[in-house]
Amino acid sequence: MTITSIQFGVFTAVVIGLYYFLPRRGQNLLLLIASYVFLVSWNWAFAVVYLLLTGVNYILAPMVGGKKARGRLALLGGILLNIGALAFFKYANFFLPSAVGLLQAIGIRSELGSLQILLPVGLSFAVVQAISYLMDAWAGVNKGAPGFVDFALYMAFFPRVIAGPIERARVFLPQLQQKRTFRTAKISDHLIVFIQGLIRKMVIADLLFLILPQQVFQSPLRYSAVELAVWLLAFTFALYNDFAGYSMMARGIAGCLGLSLTNNFEVPYFSRNFSELWRRWHISLSMWLRDYIFMPSVRSLLKMKFSRDHLFSIVIPPMLTMLVSALWHGVGVGMFLWGFLHGLFLVIERVMQLSRPGQPIQKQAVWRQLLSAGGVFVLVTLTWVPFRADLAPTLQYWGKLLSPSEWISALGTPQILQYQILNRLTLDVVGLVGLSLILDVIQYRFGELAVAKLPIPVQAVVINLVFFALIFASMAQIVPPPFVYQGF
Repeated sequence: MTITSIQFGVFTAVVIGLYYFLPRRGQNLLLLIASYVFLVSWNWAFAVVYLLLTGVNYILAPMVGGKKARGRLALLGGILLNIGALAFFKYANFFLPSAVGLLQAIGIRSELGSLQILLPVGLSFAVVQAISYLMDAWAGVNKGAPGFVDFALYMAFFPRVIAGPIERARVFLPQLQQKRTFRTAKISDHLIVFIQGLIRKMVIADLLFLILPQQVFQSPLRYSAVELAVWLLAFTFALYNDFAGYSMMARGIAGCLGLSLTNNFEVPYFSRNFSELWRRWHISLSMWLRDYIFMPSVRSLLKMKFSRDHLFSIVIPPMLTMLVSALWHGVGVGMFLWGFLHGLFLVIERVMQLSRPGQPIQKQAVWRQLLSAGGVFVLVTLTWVPFRADLAPTLQYWGKLLSPSEWISALGTPQILQYQILNRLTLDVVGLVGLSLILDVIQYRFGELAVAKLPIPVQAVVINLVFFALIFASMAQIVPPPFVYQGF
């Protein structure tokens, strides 16, 4: 049962219909039951994994917040257990072939090669939530352990379980202590947010993925530089709208239930430097990495008497943070390269700020801001190649895409100009990217609820356009592609 399916819509409507007739504890219990029904709709084993993970962390949290020696041991054990569970489900299939090969090399036959480990949907997000809960318990941030129902709901809340956002217990759990009424939910506002997410997912992301060639990131040499540029642009906006669309849909559903989730995206492709980018892209993960990886590494270096301007303090925290981010996303040389490059960009940015201090970017001339935003966008777009491909195809992709001779040859040939630029698929990409940018500009200038401020006749026109766009998008694809981040 995917979040864009009719079944999910009916399921959610039934939950909301029952929800507001119940007292607070009944509301929480209903949401927990609904969350586990949702997990079982994917695979009953996923529900078992979530229940076990929830139970272990629920038991450990009071120990972590207890006496220091025992608490430190419980914290370390809890972190290792959570990471171990994630590593087993997420990386076992990557290492199994190597393990089988090693066993065969020493003369041991094994059936491990036929074993396929299924990654429970959203487990990466649940694990980092559990780790943050334990670390906050150690720091004394969490004020006592909640009831098991509330904690289990925090771990498996069905609107966000597939791909986040990553919530902090100290923000989410207090909301469960309050009675949610139909009036306070502001249903209409949250439906607007949900529908915007649906447009980003079904109309923009799904259609871009539909026309994106399956082999472009595996066999880039089969395509011209012009085609590689077009398809990379398509992937750049497909990935963004897929994930931002899910986040908005999750927030919209949660809002209809009177609960608030973290805003995960704030027009990230308008960022003027890389620090700003990571304050706008996957915000909940960026903040988690800042609080539990970046800042602790900075504090550790300061304790070792390294100043904030020391080379180690400039290089180690951002590099470590982005490599952890890469490992969270997946294992492989391409993903490692993606993390390394973003760490490097942050290091270079910091060095430039120290060597040439000046006005903050937001106070500089508009042309400088536009130039900076363009440069950041180009570099971010190029790094999506190793995010999607292995090392060898990445180098081939970059080599052909950035070759001046390839572009001179392409643009100097009228046939190539006609068939590779002025064709149906390229125009479709331009149109869908343009729609994404229009939505971003509206969100940037007027906020997510801009449509609610329009005159009623204009709202009616917009609603009809959205309705027909969603019908067209659903008719254009037999099986909608899954959310990219549900694989993480």
